[in-house]
Amino acid sequence: NKKTIGEFSVTYLCDENAPKRIKESYPDAKLIVSLRNPIERSFSHYQHFISKKAISDEALEEAVEKFPEIISNSLYGQALTEYLKHFDKNQILILHQEDIKEDPNKFIKKIYNFLDIDSGFEPSCINKKYHTTRSRLSPVHKKVNVLYIKLGKTALGLSIIKLLKKPG
Repeated sequence: NKKTIGEFSVTYLCDENAPKRIKESYPDAKLIVSLRNPIERSFSHYQHFISKKAISDEALEEAVEKFPEIISNSLYGQALTEYLKHFDKNQILILHQEDIKEDPNKFIKKIYNFLDIDSGFEPSCINKKYHTTRSRLSPVHKKVNVLYIKLGKTALGLSIIKLLKKPG
């Protein structure tokens, strides 16, 4: 009876040394990468720095100068290229975070199939949300976040797109 174990970290994708270290320690590992919309991820990271008081109400461009990871951590292609240097593509499952909102059961079944786990199991907590950014934001930030989502491409959204396009 084979037991499947795993580990979760949001930092592995951004750590340039992680692919090599993981390959050395676990050459047969199966990796699951869940990618968030890069614009939303960058905006959330920006909000995180504001909520932690690392920056005040600075413009996005100023915040990125202080904390380039606001944008660089959203450049998934660069990170995934590093992983593909160390792992076969059949060892990596790439998912889109938006898909879990659309159909959580289908999302988890993709993972089960990739890991060769019984796809009949359905966790009781599959539809429960944990640690959402909105629940941690101040009332003002919540309203700004809702407005951003409703408006879609605001000036801030266009700024993020512009910054993401600069490095490619």
